[in-house]
Amino acid sequence: MKDGHILQRDIHVKAMNKLIPKFTVEHSRMYNMGQTVVSCKVKVKRVRKYHYNYLLNPPDKIKAIYELDVIISDVVFNDVTGRTREVKSFITNNKTSFNRGLRWFGVEKIEKYINMIDSDPMSIRISKIEYNL
Repeated sequence: MKDGHILQRDIHVKAMNKLIPKFTVEHSRMYNMGQTVVSCKVKVKRVRKYHYNYLLNPPDKIKAIYELDVIISDVVFNDVTGRTREVKSFITNNKTSFNRGLRWFGVEKIEKYINMIDSDPMSIRISKIEYNL
């Protein structure tokens, strides 16, 4: 149980854990007012499903909250001036803002894969981000 939600272990979660890691999505983020574009590949490592057990209208529609653990790889920098930066130094300097942007905008790209199995999730969020540099 987490925040009043009950962890579910059903066949849908097992199918997602087998299906979703085969896909990688591109995520890009702009820095320095659009002069530097950082793109990477996002791979889903694990999916957890939480049952939303509060009173819903209508009560027969049970909704679920999905939490994802993701792995970031293949980080590429495209700079207007042609300069390159070392990946590890950029991530250590901008890790919090990059993670925040990924949590806000990366979910939209992964959402279509979750909708293949559950067409009406309540929310999808990225809980853990790992880097494979």
